[in-house]
Amino acid sequence: MEHATQKLGRRSNLTSTLLAFVPRDPKRVVVDHPFKQEFLVTPLTEAEARPYFCDKTTAPSTAAQYFGVVFQFRVAGGGVLGLLWTREGNQWKLVSYQPLSP
Repeated sequence: MEHATQKLGRRSNLTSTLLAFVPRDPKRVVVDHPFKQEFLVTPLTEAEARPYFCDKTTAPSTAAQYFGVVFQFRVAGGGVLGLLWTREGNQWKLVSYQPLSP
């Protein structure tokens, strides 16, 4: 967090820090949500999500729903970060995160 604060500076809110990633595939389904300018949310199949599981032995159940959240940091040369979330029942769980190529 200290490194991020040094690079980004003090920010008062999410909007001044993040920019939604534009999907490369124009056919990619994008979930509409209140912060769509700050981060992209897209549903993923289990096959799309599986390569990003941190630990294959503790992977969520096959009945889970998966969502990719992708954003870029609002700084010159800002990196892109992808988060893999799953929803099991009413519980959200961060499965993994990974820097991505812009």
